[in-house]
Amino acid sequence: MKRKVPKTKQKKETKKTKHILKLIIITILVTLFLEFCYVIYKSIRESVTAEGQEFNEKIINSENGYFVVGSSNFKYSTQNKKTGKYEKPRLAIYNEKDKLEKEFKYNDGYNGLFSDAIEIENGYLAVGFYQKTRNAYNDNSMEALIVSYDQDGKIIWEKSYAKLTNTKFKKILATEGGYIVVGSSNYQSTEAGEEEAGALILKYDENGNRLWEECYGDNKTGSYNDVIEVEDGYIAVGSKDGSTGLIAKYDKNGLFKWKKEFENVGANGLSKIIKQDDKFVVIGSFKKSTYVQNRTNTALIALLNTTGDLIKYVEFGEDQSVSQWNDFVIYNNIIYAVGVSSYINEERSKEEVTYYNNKAIYAKYDLNLNLLDQKEVDKKATYQYTSLIIKNNQLYITGYTNAKCDLEHADGKNYVSFIETRQIK
Repeated sequence: MKRKVPKTKQKKETKKTKHILKLIIITILVTLFLEFCYVIYKSIRESVTAEGQEFNEKIINSENGYFVVGSSNFKYSTQNKKTGKYEKPRLAIYNEKDKLEKEFKYNDGYNGLFSDAIEIENGYLAVGFYQKTRNAYNDNSMEALIVSYDQDGKIIWEKSYAKLTNTKFKKILATEGGYIVVGSSNYQSTEAGEEEAGALILKYDENGNRLWEECYGDNKTGSYNDVIEVEDGYIAVGSKDGSTGLIAKYDKNGLFKWKKEFENVGANGLSKIIKQDDKFVVIGSFKKSTYVQNRTNTALIALLNTTGDLIKYVEFGEDQSVSQWNDFVIYNNIIYAVGVSSYINEERSKEEVTYYNNKAIYAKYDLNLNLLDQKEVDKKATYQYTSLIIKNNQLYITGYTNAKCDLEHADGKNYVSFIETRQIK
């Protein structure tokens, strides 16, 4: 026979249970609130305490001035909110008086960078890459990115593209019926697979629809870094693998026509190509030694014929340094090249750790590759030239530094971008 529980006792037990549940709910809510406050606090603190990070990757001529692309956390921006530890793709527009007029920030995802852009009707088209998700940020993997902006920075359309873990767009070219984009799609160093990728070339229509794509080279390191249009197709340059430079031709429909490979080229391969009369001029680096404590890569400029055969090349750089040209222009039959040279910092280096400094390098050649002028800028830190244009009979050279110098915010800790001008003589 069941024992009957008094009603008063039942009420007490029910009341006690409700009280316990209430305490549990309050505890959960307080915990969630505190976690939320911590996330906000951490975000604000990161935004306030993060070091300045701004990198100009490329400068592009414009009818009314020029613009630059790269990345920034906008710590010192006057037009965009800072993003703390995250570096976002950036496009900055300057007028003819060298004054910053507009600054566009691509805010989705985590870290990212614009590597190239072109001016289009009523706006800009930028390409690069970014970490789309938290997992991508944790794994340091990238998706390629193409974004169409109007003149005020409003996004008209955008597309991301991922073939393998690390996919990047590096150059965009306007062509009939759309745009040619080149870049790379590679496995991470710890990944393996048989999927074809490496150096990428794609065509998009004017609304961002992909029309065709092709790839070539090693799926770990293959890359196309630049592309130009010729009468019957496109010529792309880059790397087949970590030590083989590559020049390849495609027809207007993306069909592969021919390739030429160059051994002992630095890891980045060939970085830019310009057609000059009946020749191609290309830049990159030449690998002379890979031994870590005595490695030497020289900056390379080469002349090729129109089928990609080597005619002549010249090197620039010193022993025990890694030098490469990042960009060049040809003006009045003179080649102007800029880049970077990395060398061991003997004072900071220890037996178990080797530190490197990066100095900016500049050189001037005639079309027969005879050296006419040269300059090195050594700030005993990172000081790097990345790109240049010719405007108003001046060289505009851009890059970035973390050296302590007379640039605004250059305190020896923060990375700041710069634009130098040099009169053409």
